[in-house]
Amino acid sequence: MSITPEGARQRAVPRPHPATVLLMLLSLIAAAVTLLVPAAGKAHAVSRASQTLAAPLANAPSPGTLYPRAMRMKYSGASNGTMLATYEQWTSGTPVLPIYRSTDNGNTWTQISSVTDTQNGWGMRWEPDLYELPTAIGNFPAGTIMATGASVPSDRSAIKIDMYASTDHGLTWNFVSNIATGGAAYSENGYTPVWEPFLMVSGSKLIVYYSDQRDPAHGQKIVHQVTTDGVNWGPVVDDVAVSTYSSRPGMPTVARLPNGNYVMTYEYGGAPEGNYAVYYKISADPEAFGSVAGAALNSGGVPTSSPFITWLPTGGANGTLVVSANSTSDLFLNTQNGAANAWTRIPSNVAAGYSRGMLPLADGHSLEVFSGGRLRSTGVNSVTYSTIDLGGGISDGATYTASNANSNLKLTIAGGSTTNGTYATQQNTNSTTDQQWRFVQQTSGYFKIFNVASGKVLGVENQSTANGAKILQWDDNGSADHEWAVAPNPAGGFTITNRVNGKALEIPGASTTAGATADQSTDTGSASQRWNLTQIALPPLGTGQYVLVNKNSGKYLDIPAASTTAGTAAQQWQNSACECQLWSFQSQTGGAWTVTNVHSGLKLDINNGSATVGAAIVQNAATSGASQKWTLTDAGGGYFKLVNTGSGLLAGVAGSSTANGGAIVQWTDVGVNDQLWQIVRVN
Repeated sequence: MSITPEGARQRAVPRPHPATVLLMLLSLIAAAVTLLVPAAGKAHAVSRASQTLAAPLANAPSPGTLYPRAMRMKYSGASNGTMLATYEQWTSGTPVLPIYRSTDNGNTWTQISSVTDTQNGWGMRWEPDLYELPTAIGNFPAGTIMATGASVPSDRSAIKIDMYASTDHGLTWNFVSNIATGGAAYSENGYTPVWEPFLMVSGSKLIVYYSDQRDPAHGQKIVHQVTTDGVNWGPVVDDVAVSTYSSRPGMPTVARLPNGNYVMTYEYGGAPEGNYAVYYKISADPEAFGSVAGAALNSGGVPTSSPFITWLPTGGANGTLVVSANSTSDLFLNTQNGAANAWTRIPSNVAAGYSRGMLPLADGHSLEVFSGGRLRSTGVNSVTYSTIDLGGGISDGATYTASNANSNLKLTIAGGSTTNGTYATQQNTNSTTDQQWRFVQQTSGYFKIFNVASGKVLGVENQSTANGAKILQWDDNGSADHEWAVAPNPAGGFTITNRVNGKALEIPGASTTAGATADQSTDTGSASQRWNLTQIALPPLGTGQYVLVNKNSGKYLDIPAASTTAGTAAQQWQNSACECQLWSFQSQTGGAWTVTNVHSGLKLDINNGSATVGAAIVQNAATSGASQKWTLTDAGGGYFKLVNTGSGLLAGVAGSSTANGGAIVQWTDVGVNDQLWQIVRVN
């Protein structure tokens, strides 16, 4: 726990805002990363607009709300995809941890319950965490939701980290155990509280990491304990303990990498890079962080205070680590397994805040970010949230072929049978519609996968949850086993997992035989469970919002500085999480389209309506002119040529540049990749 504005639990009640400290701002500005993503799609980092999850209580003391956390059910059968969130709810009365639920992929939220302090009568006051057990722990089955938090009396004379459990998806909560007990809950050195629990399962053990001021040799340190039954906790083990007494490492969170390593982020009070600098450690053993050194997170500057870390499978062979910090609303990304010199940053489109929460969504490339606001002594916060897309997803509504990464054979409904129960098999390429699949995202965040020939959806035989259950087609009758998570796989291609049971679509036995029937099995990461998706038809362009990704550079069609001025020339730019990189399509006569920038509302146009090779492509107010009309020519492999109706020339990048700021111009068709565009639906 910090003792500066970034992390204070000060002595007064309610907690006041301490003296202001200098936060690192300009020094943190660095270029965002261009993510390496699977060939099926390069969905840009674009967000839903920031929304309010919860307002402060009437007459709440400052700061009103703080410290949000969220989780998504993955081990709860038909409830998979349901999301829960909580936060510190400040009150002059007895506090609780409010539990909110979303059943539409984090778009809207409704309160369904509260975690109340049934043991101490003090109230669940601070620092919640929510976690779904992926496997049984003691008598608690997989799918049990655990909630931890700090039980603290109003006079702050003591603090307990207590754990509660819900076996009905968050509707009711029962006390499980006290994890740790501390003294007076003040963050000055010399007091003995415990703070900031974070839960994670490794193997058959439930681990809780937390900040600990009870050791007289350390002002504060980071420790963990483990349990195999949820009730009895093992000894306290040091994870970050600095020899200088005044140092205050705290606020641990942990994420697992695909290489088996674990990454812990924490704030380091007294760090040489700046007070409460964000640090991290990497360990092969989640119970052995104490044996490895920490390093500052540096992306051209070091962020400060209350970090949170998570991992998504998009971004290339290592996936993407994402870190939030209190000192900026930006997020810090690393696609190199946490390598020291590989951190970049991207806007999050939700306000900065003290210990923001983050939650990867089912598609493996979207991230919901939650802010409870800053520590403050006057006024109150609300809990806000926004979703950004880090890239690598498929286009909702588009049509693909699905080639097994092991066999290179295509997923097929042989002969285009329209019979319910026909098994999906792998077959040699035949270029017919029985090997074509339309992916339609549902409000749950999962996809239904329709065979183009039959019009039926993929499901699991008898809705089985067993390994080896066969994959078949059926009428679209609303059954939850007809929904699938389609997520980028760091090894390449996509993993397609069933919503109900979390098992992966595969070709069993790594068969390379044409005609082998697809089934489902526990995700092992094998090539027979990965699918290369090749887009062969666009989604309906008249709805939704799109990014246009240049094949040569991997960068995106962009309006500089989010300009709303007519005549501004278009350019290419890397990920900026800006509406200025979002476009919508409006149908015109003769198969043409107008292309509108979502931010400015202006149309993609040729400067002065020119027919000259090299003329700039700009944005302009709508006219009826042919220079604002474009046709799309399929170039194969999911790429298209963007042809101006007025000039007959193609949109491309001047000089085949791969640099940010490369000008978008019209040119004759010379068969180069900078004239090819991937059109990816992201909203």
